[in-house]
Formats: sequence, structure tokens, C-alpha cells
Amino acid sequence: MEDIGMPGFNLHITKFPPRKNGDFAVYIRQSYSIKGKKLKRTIEKYPSWNELSEKHGDPDAFLKGRVEALKEKHESDAGKAMAKTKTIVFNAPDTKPERRKFNLSSLVLNRAWADLRLEPLLNKAKFDKKWRFGYSINDTARLMSYLRVVSPGSKLGDSRNSGFFVEGMDAKPDDLYDTLDRISEAKERIVRRISKSCAEAFGGGEAVYYDCTNFYFEIQGEDGDGFRSYGVEKNHRPDPIVEYGLLLDEKGYPVSCGTFKGSQSEKTTLKPLLELGGEATAAKIVVADAGLNTLGNKEGIHGSGRNYIYVQSIKSLCRKESALLDYCTSKDGMAPYGEKGAMYKSRWIKDGKGHEEKLIVKFDPDSERFAKETIAKRLEHIKKFFERPSRLNYDNCQDGKQYIKKVQVDKKTGEVIEAESVLQLNEAYERDLRLAGFYAYVTDIPDATSENDREYMAELRKSKLRCAPKTVPEILDIAGKRVIIEDCFRVMKTDMSARPIFVRKREHIKGHLLIVYIALALISYIKLKYKLSFTHQKLLDVLREFETCMGETDDGTVYYEKLFYMEETNELIEKAGLAKLYDTYVERLEMKKLISVSKSMPTK
Repeated sequence: MEDIGMPGFNLHITKFPPRKNGDFAVYIRQSYSIKGKKLKRTIEKYPSWNELSEKHGDPDAFLKGRVEALKEKHESDAGKAMAKTKTIVFNAPDTKPERRKFNLSSLVLNRAWADLRLEPLLNKAKFDKKWRFGYSINDTARLMSYLRVVSPGSKLGDSRNSGFFVEGMDAKPDDLYDTLDRISEAKERIVRRISKSCAEAFGGGEAVYYDCTNFYFEIQGEDGDGFRSYGVEKNHRPDPIVEYGLLLDEKGYPVSCGTFKGSQSEKTTLKPLLELGGEATAAKIVVADAGLNTLGNKEGIHGSGRNYIYVQSIKSLCRKESALLDYCTSKDGMAPYGEKGAMYKSRWIKDGKGHEEKLIVKFDPDSERFAKETIAKRLEHIKKFFERPSRLNYDNCQDGKQYIKKVQVDKKTGEVIEAESVLQLNEAYERDLRLAGFYAYVTDIPDATSENDREYMAELRKSKLRCAPKTVPEILDIAGKRVIIEDCFRVMKTDMSARPIFVRKREHIKGHLLIVYIALALISYIKLKYKLSFTHQKLLDVLREFETCMGETDDGTVYYEKLFYMEETNELIEKAGLAKLYDTYVERLEMKKLISVSKSMPTK
């Protein structure tokens, strides 16, 4: 390969590769750098040196002439650009109003919206249900979903922020509330469309993860119909709540969601979401925490062509089967798992109704260390009360009181009655020390490598039930990914400010949480599609700082000026095919083209 450097525009004449007949291709290439990274791109290509010789006589002279012509064109274009550039005078007084900022994230979100095929779905729902209204339901749904990602607020705030994005989306408050009614009615279609589009783009994992949370309302009491009602609030707030269930595919995208009465037990919420998930949940492994671990849920999953993995509370298990306590808290017979000293063992057990399942016990030294440190802090807190019982009252002994054998409190004064109290460590202290580091799961998945499981596998086949054998380490790997759904809840509640909820009507509440669900689907889709190396929270930061401002040159040309500088933003721009936004200035006509392209439907 030969490079002939030319001054000025960093152009090079490159000859390669050498061929057997002595011929070679010739390239005129430009060298440049972005963020210190040296790059090259081809400006012109000539496939044969010999053909150039026959056509032009002196190839070197011809190529140098082409380089000079390209340099002149570059300088001419640069001059035209300079003519459109606004002259900046430092320290000059501000004689014009502040330039307005716009967010550019709608260009990325538009591509996800188009890939998920939500616009044709909403238009079809409008046609099928014969909805009559004068606004674009696609634009109002987009606006609320995008703002939930980038600038979450109230519905009134959303209507005032209709010009927040570089692409304006006008919406009146009444239109937004009406949209909540409409999408609540079309929820099943929307949820199925999102999961189907994601499955087509990324495939489906072999497991789905389910968990429940709740969203609170800052109101004085329950609704008349009990939808916003008192229940078990995750953060122990004394406010009415609604229950919310989320089903997530192992790949990381949402599959289904549901909103239920605040007083409804989470144990009853799984079945309707599995049905709503449809094909996305068929023949999958359902993974959930101990709150969903009921015989009814397990039998329903086991008999529907699916498998389950549930977190199992060792305390509750050993209350029913006290003989299992020694097994669950002993390291005897454990095999190594992973590289950090973790271990596991398993056996088949039956509950009181004869239901058979595999119990897997895992020991984790890091968890043991953390649990024992927590127990030690609680013990240190209550030790002072053993020395001076008169200092003990109900208010100052919330943390650690579970380890005191007996505390008798005067209901009127709140003071401890020392004569009737026994200030000693109870059995809970010894039990927690014994359980430190041990976790348990139950599953109906057999192990093909285990001789004891083969008979169970034969019974499954005889009953025409699904048999998808896995080793215990594989089951633990699947169960360990359950943390991804906790991350989604954090994003929805904190980063997207989905709580407290301020809308009142049942349909508006369901519509609001569906908008949050769509927003979660959008960022999950973007992260998976562009294989981004950063977290959901960082992606939200990137989209929120993806800003530009509008300016005008002396000759009246309107342009947009770059206002983002995060490294992660550059990664997103490159992978999303928006390289034009690398430029410091983009003309308005070019920006309109980018907006139009971002909204185009993908071709199948």
C-alpha cells in the first residue's frame, strides 16, 4: 500500500492491493479525527491503475489534479458556510430575547415508536371502534410517552410542553385526558403489539419475570368503588394505592402489565397477565418472588405448558416442615456455584397437599457477611436497653425489637412495664444467625443429569405436560436475573416520576400507567436495538441532555446549534444513524428531513 500525502484538506492518494498482473486500485481518501480517534473515508475510487494509464497517459498528474479540484471545492463550500455563519461579538450587549432550547430525543424515540408499529395500531383502533375526535391520537400518545421519558410531569404540564421537542406536537389538556380514556380501552392491543414487535426484533428469552409493586395517591381516603384503596404499601406509606403487575421478558423488554385495586392481593394478579401476554409467555419459565409463591399459581403454571421458579422463604417453609430446617441451613452435600464461594444443593419435596417440586438451597458468603453485619448492628442497638431497661420505649426500639424476648408496653403512656417484660434475646436472633447467607427456590423443572429426576420427567410426558430439563446451576442463573425487573420499577417510579398519581378516574389511572409502560418499552427497545453499553438510568440522562437551540444568521438562514457533549450521547447518535447531529450547526431544512426520516416505518 502506498500513501501520497497532499497538503491542505488532508487528502491522500492510496494504492492497494497489489495484484498478480502488477495492477492495483487507487483511492483518494480523507483523513480526519473525532474525539482523538483517527479515521479515514474514501472520496473517490478508481479500480485500475492500468486503465487510468490508458485513459489519461500520466495517472499521477491526473490524480494530483483531482486532489486540487477537490480541495478547491471544499474551500468554496466552506466559504459559503462562513457566509451563513453568524458573526459573534464577545462582550456585546444582548439585544435579542434568549434563544429557545429544544430537545432532540424525539428523533431517537420516533424510530422506536415506528419500529414498534404503534401509529398504525392506534389508527386502526380509532377506525374499528369508530372513535370521533378532531385531534391526532398518535401525536397525543407520543407526546405523553416521550415527555414521560425526558421531562415527566402532569398532563397539564404535558400540554404546555407541546413545543418541548424539536418536532412540535400540539395538544390541549382535554385531548390528553381523552387519550388516556382511549388507550385504556385499547390496552390489550397496545400491550400485545409491543411484545410482538420486540419479539420480532430481538427474539424471546426462555423465561419471563413477574413482580408487583404499587403506586400511591396523596388523597384523604379510599374511592367509593374501592379502586384507590388501602393495601400493603411497599414503603409503608399511609396512603391509598393501586396494585400494579409487570411481566418482563428475559431479554429485557416488557411483555404485559396490569392495574388492580389497592386492596387486592398480589397473589391473584399473575394469571390475567400471563393470559394478556399471549404468545410471549407461552411455554416459558415464569420467575417470581415469594409473594406470588402459592399453590394455586404453581398449579396453574405447571398445568399450562409453562414452568416456574419461585423464591422460597426458608422461614415459612420450615414452619410447615420443621424437619427441613437442618437441611436448609447446612452446607453438607453442597456443590460449588460460580467463582465467589457460593454453593448449592437440591432435593424433591412435597407440601401438605401432595404437590411435588424441587427445593434448591443456595449459600452465598457475601450475603452471609451482609446479614451478620445487619444483625450485629441491631444487637448493638438493643444492648443498651438490657443494661438500662428504663431507657426503652416503643418509639426508640423499632430496629432490633424482634430480638427482644418480651416487651410489655403501657398502652396509655407508651412506657415499658419492666416488671412484666423479659429483656433477653429470643429465638429469632439465633434463627436469623443460622439462616444468614442461605436462600431457597422451588421449581418444577427437572434435571436431565439426575437419576432421581428421570421418573418425574417420564410422568410429565405421560401427562402431556411440558418437560424442559435444566441443571441446578442453569436454574440459579435464570433466577438470578430477577433483579432486572426491580431496575424497571426504579426507572418507572423514580426516573419517570410515575408516583404519586394525580389523575382520579379509573380509566385515567390505567391510561397513565399504560403511558409509563409504553415509555419503559421505548427505552428498553432503544437500549436493545443499539446495543448500548450503559444503563437505563444513563440512557434517560442522555436523552434529557440531547438539546439544541435555534439561531439565525445575518442573512436570515435559520439553524440549530448543538448543546450536548456527553460521550454516551455521541455513542447513541452514531448507532442511531444520526451522524449529521455531530455538526455544531444544522440548517432547519436539514433538521426537518431528519425528523421526517425518523418517523418513517421500517420495511419488513
